[in-house]
Amino acid sequence: MSRAIEIPAELRGELVRLRPLQERDLAPFVAAYAEDPDLGPAAGMEHDPSEESLRERLAAQPAGAAEGRFVELAVTEAGDDRLAGTVVLHSIDWRHQHAEAGFWFGREFRGRGLATEAVGLIVDWAFAELGMHRVEMITITSLPHCERVVALAERLGFRPEGILRGRNFERGRRLDALMLAVLRDERM
Repeated sequence: MSRAIEIPAELRGELVRLRPLQERDLAPFVAAYAEDPDLGPAAGMEHDPSEESLRERLAAQPAGAAEGRFVELAVTEAGDDRLAGTVVLHSIDWRHQHAEAGFWFGREFRGRGLATEAVGLIVDWAFAELGMHRVEMITITSLPHCERVVALAERLGFRPEGILRGRNFERGRRLDALMLAVLRDERM
């Protein structure tokens, strides 16, 4: 019971602009992961992305959206078209009306409110355009970014729901994850 997702041409906030990923985003995407060894495990990637693997990911986007499975958008600063990071909605369950939100940002773009606004835009879009009832976020508890992710999520109305013991197997290690979620009526 899935439905097609129309990839938005643009979502705008005061600080950021979300747009479809493009070929020109691949090199900075790869560079961000190379510069930060915690990004890959945080994103659930066994290996850091290469330009080739990202080309495949980019090519899969239209089908993923058409099949109602996921959508990933590039994040740029409002006045600049350089890739700052991405936001993604995945693990979409149309019957139960929930999805998982994920994101990453390059080091130079962190700590300025860009991620909070970008994630807020995609979460609100999931509620308003896709009819989701619940959006979840999962973060690995042992990685250094966890506290920042939890703070961001709580600013957006997400609530911690519990530790998922041994949930992920990332790069040879079994890791615990924290589940957070926000309901539509808590945001809209």
